[in-house]
Amino acid sequence: SKAVFNWKMTSAYAKGAPGFSVMVGLLEAGRPVLGVVFDPLNQRLFAAARGAGAREWARGEWIPLRVSARNEWNAMPLITSTGFPPEMRQNVERALRLDPHGRR
Repeated sequence: SKAVFNWKMTSAYAKGAPGFSVMVGLLEAGRPVLGVVFDPLNQRLFAAARGAGAREWARGEWIPLRVSARNEWNAMPLITSTGFPPEMRQNVERALRLDPHGRR
């Protein structure tokens, strides 16, 4: 039978690629439940859980994160990865052609 819970980890860390973050996520029946991102080079830790928001561990406590109020593409930083499988690359390219409201 198929497992209900699945753990995912990035391949950049497993390959020892420079400039990586360790990203671990838990899926329940294919839906994200929680995720943790650790940047070992800058000693930053982030975590998010469905229904509980996202937080950064800083100064010995969890600091809540919030969504930016930016609404113009040119004011938003772009973060991308080179490790996308071909079927995901098309989705990323398609998303980059949309405005913040999902319109072309």
